Amino acid sequence: MAGSAGQAMGDVDIQMAYLRAVIRVYGPWTTSKTISSRERDLAVRRVRYASHVLADLEAQLPREESGRWTVRHAGERSDQVKS
Repeated sequence: MAGSAGQAMGDVDIQMAYLRAVIRVYGPWTTSKTISSRERDLAVRRVRYASHVLADLEAQLPREESGRWTVRHAGERSDQVKS
């Protein structure tokens, strides 16, 4: 069970890295005057969507100051969480 939870957390890390990359790549396009308005509108939609999904993921899976996930396995008490 712990292996599947670890895999799921790895999948979330990959998805979050992808969403951040979308924001970094398309963010500058949202205000660029060198691309067409059609491409700019597409960039705005992509950045907006990626930002919303990223915010949702971060809200569902809060991290400690160290960057470590604070998610517990079902049935664990806070004093049982392993470091």
